[in-house]
Amino acid sequence: PVNPAYAADDDVVDADDACDAEAPEASEAAEASDVAEAPDDVDGKSALDAGILPRLYTPQSVVGSVTAEGSAQSGLPEGTRVFAGFGDAGATTFASGVAAPGQYNINLGTSGWIATVSRHPFTDKPGAANLAFGVSPDFVNAVPFLNAGDVHKWAVSTFADGDYDKAHALLESSVPGAHGVLCLPYLVGERFPVMNAAIRGAFVGIGPDSTRADMLRAALEGVAFSIRQGMGSFDDAPSSITLIGGGARETVWCQMLADVLGSSVEVFENADILPAVSLASLVLRDDRLPERCRRSRMYMPDARNAAVYDEAYRRFLGLYPALSTLD
Repeated sequence: PVNPAYAADDDVVDADDACDAEAPEASEAAEASDVAEAPDDVDGKSALDAGILPRLYTPQSVVGSVTAEGSAQSGLPEGTRVFAGFGDAGATTFASGVAAPGQYNINLGTSGWIATVSRHPFTDKPGAANLAFGVSPDFVNAVPFLNAGDVHKWAVSTFADGDYDKAHALLESSVPGAHGVLCLPYLVGERFPVMNAAIRGAFVGIGPDSTRADMLRAALEGVAFSIRQGMGSFDDAPSSITLIGGGARETVWCQMLADVLGSSVEVFENADILPAVSLASLVLRDDRLPERCRRSRMYMPDARNAAVYDEAYRRFLGLYPALSTLD
């Protein structure tokens, strides 16, 4: 039956509901897996009865066809093939063209992550998560953050009356380094660099001349510094960095990330459709399809800004150890 959660949204029907089948894809159902297979396929290492678990599918696997009820909900013709698809992290990583170690995708959704791919799960990276990818090279390795776009939304609401155009103008009126104001952007706790649900955010360095623009910019710089800290968990120097998510619509933030990371950052202008296009490329076996459909803008690091951010980042790293000792 159709998931009741979709009753108010005629635009969303997932694979399970469209074809009335359980169709978990590997990156969703095997997040803690080292092999992306059911227990019976893992040499008896698990005490679980594989019979109680659903079969795992690769993203391009056909899992059924659209039922009459699914057709009524989605508008797709009855009998249309349904593919397993990706989970969110797998979809965005693949859609961003990340295909080898050293290639990274940053997601600035409500929460966020940095993701790359490898042949093996990370076992020695505190805070890292591993997803069985379902396509070569086997695993998505990610550093997740609780705070990303939520910080942007809060800062715009607090310092710009909820007006994103006004916020953009304020960001441009401040300077890299926010005139010395720093922000620890942990609004809802954090899971990297440590798992701490109780920690909360803070501003440091506020003076009599600090402005709303400085506070707003410091909040976004704090997220950028968190991302730089997360990049330190990966062994491979970045050969490419792509950026997606709602936060990528703020061009000042995109440039800020390039400056903070000291690396070019490619931002997709049509990221919303790229996961579907990339899945279609798997199904159609057309590797060139995503490349033909991607539209992007490249942000290059500014050496002068990067120098300012290097010093601010050094100070940022001291915030959590100092503030975590406060009751």
